[in-house]
Amino acid sequence: MLEGPISPVEFEEEEDPAKRHLWLRIRDSISEVLDSTTLEDLINFKEEGKNDNYMFYI
Repeated sequence: MLEGPISPVEFEEEEDPAKRHLWLRIRDSISEVLDSTTLEDLINFKEEGKNDNYMFYI
């Protein structure tokens, strides 16, 4: 669970519509990744060619 906004930047409503749309798409993509990643995914992650697991502190 995360606290606070996940938007990578703050933008004003009157900013360039193309930039605003891009940042909204980036925010939505980040949200999708966070929503679909579980603690189990992180615990079981292994880089190719490496036998070590990552240590996560909660």
